[in-house]
Amino acid sequence: MRGKIIRKILVVVIILLPLVSYLGCRKQPKCGCEGDALFTMDSALFDYSDFYYIDSTSCTFRTDMYTTYLFCNPVEMYPVFKALSGNSQVLLSGEVFWECNYVMSSGSSSSYYYNYYKVYQIKVTGMVSDLYGK
Repeated sequence: MRGKIIRKILVVVIILLPLVSYLGCRKQPKCGCEGDALFTMDSALFDYSDFYYIDSTSCTFRTDMYTTYLFCNPVEMYPVFKALSGNSQVLLSGEVFWECNYVMSSGSSSSYYYNYYKVYQIKVTGMVSDLYGK
């Protein structure tokens, strides 16, 4: 008799535990330049030579060996970039987003590549020379 009651309680707990522990869906940040900003880069210091422009239509740079950033607005920032050509250091500001191709590839792959290498997009709001730097 006592064993049947314990068994029924265990069955009820096993059925109700997943329902009680479900916390709902967590919102995935939208990728791309019009998506949800992950963070803001505020006056981050880079060398002028860190930026790689292809014509005036594409610009990339790296913060380290594993992280790449793509400009959301390369055409708009190209004249600003060219005007800084005599300066060795640049202060960069802007909002940072996930790059959509990276997000889609990282979600469908079991490769360790996506755990180490990150690709972001940045909507640059400011690009000025570091007047007070070395």
